Amino acid sequence: MLLVGMTGHGKSRLGSFLMSPEDTFSIKQAAFEFSEECKASTQIITAKPLIENGIPFELVDTPGFGEKAGKDLEHTLQAVKYLKSAQEISAVVFVYK
Repeated sequence: MLLVGMTGHGKSRLGSFLMSPEDTFSIKQAAFEFSEECKASTQIITAKPLIENGIPFELVDTPGFGEKAGKDLEHTLQAVKYLKSAQEISAVVFVYK
């Protein structure tokens, strides 16, 4: 499951919640690093293994779009490289505030 969206819209926070919905985690304990403010935290694509209802899959946090012009290109190239190497993508979740 690939999480994509604009910088600061909550991709990493959503990913951390999906990894541990029962936890009221702090920023330091979260599965994916995130910020309390609407600013960039994720700079590289990060995949974490998750098992839901006995089905294993990866939850993939991506850097946001709209951070800076140069960063958008860098993040897009990073995403293309990841997608080319991925065995399969079951779902793409667009996170939007």
